[in-house]
Amino acid sequence: MLFVAYHPRTSQDKLGLPTFISHIFTEVFNEKKPMQAVFEKYSEEQIYYAPKTDGSPVPANRRLPPQLIMVCKGLKRIAFDFMASDSFEWLVSERFYALMQQRQLLADHYEACKLTVVSTKNQPLTDKPYYLLRFYHDDSALIDFAHSPTVPSTEAPLTPTTSPLLYYPDLVFKPSVQVPVMLHFRQNSFDFAFLCNEELKKLMEEEKFLGFDFYTLPAYVAERHYREQYPYGPPSDKPQRLS
Repeated sequence: MLFVAYHPRTSQDKLGLPTFISHIFTEVFNEKKPMQAVFEKYSEEQIYYAPKTDGSPVPANRRLPPQLIMVCKGLKRIAFDFMASDSFEWLVSERFYALMQQRQLLADHYEACKLTVVSTKNQPLTDKPYYLLRFYHDDSALIDFAHSPTVPSTEAPLTPTTSPLLYYPDLVFKPSVQVPVMLHFRQNSFDFAFLCNEELKKLMEEEKFLGFDFYTLPAYVAERHYREQYPYGPPSDKPQRLS
């Protein structure tokens, strides 16, 4: 069975568990304009890579530097172990990253960069090392999406010509595919999420990683529908979290 790891419904900023971070990556902290990046040895091109336009694997002039500063606005601390800041960028703790490396999870999918995480006043937001994982490969080619059951989003497409957003209560793998322990998809159906098998789910729960909840695929679809219905937070009669 597959499970989806997805960020919580609401931010808990005081606990260091936001669901969104206003941030930049920079080589040098900019004292006058903290949210404006400064590069000396490296180039801005190395930060703003997009798989669709820049190609995969990552071109030499776009590869991540070994270390960067992550400047965060409006936060006093961070404590999460996993947070997807984009469909192809993850922010992870050293513990989470170590587990991925030890078990070769999503090997040959991403490049990594060590982060120093600070506020706009250049104060540390954590005493733990963090990493930026930037993905250049995903697992879409393993799935037979044409034969996987779908459930449409409750939200109308942005334009009459925009394809409706579809969710998947089950995934049909292509013949002869060996299902990976962990999967990453660069598409709206699984924005800010990753998938894993039950064994890895249990291991991550034992490690008490922070920043995400696990859902079965059908429960994940229901959760996305719920968040579409209540985009600004749950009503006063908040239901129990779907399992």
